[in-house]
Amino acid sequence: MPKRIWHSREKGWKLPPNTVKVSRRTKWANPFSARVRGGEDGQATMTREMFCDEYREWLTKETYLNRDVDGRWVQMSYSSYPSLLGIPYEGRPSLDEIRTALRGKDLACDCHMSQPCHADVLLEIANRDA
Repeated sequence: MPKRIWHSREKGWKLPPNTVKVSRRTKWANPFSARVRGGEDGQATMTREMFCDEYREWLTKETYLNRDVDGRWVQMSYSSYPSLLGIPYEGRPSLDEIRTALRGKDLACDCHMSQPCHADVLLEIANRDA
């Protein structure tokens, strides 16, 4: 079964065979982050689990066009999930693209292996019903 691999930055480390890098500088990157969103005393108001859930929703929810506050047409989630607002749907990988490119492959990311990661979401989508 395909798995997540920690992408080491140590000199001489090479990506194992049948592995795709999915870190922030790739097309598979998660546009969400565990950033501070108005938390008290500088505390983060999102957990890693939450931004992985947002990534899953961003990839899997159908969208529709709606006007933003400036009158421009923008894509929004049918569920109008508030935290997805401001993250563009344009350019997101399709489910078919994820399955075609990533099915059966290990995925490498910079996230620590003890923490939730968007690579887990990609593995789930790519290998569903595999």
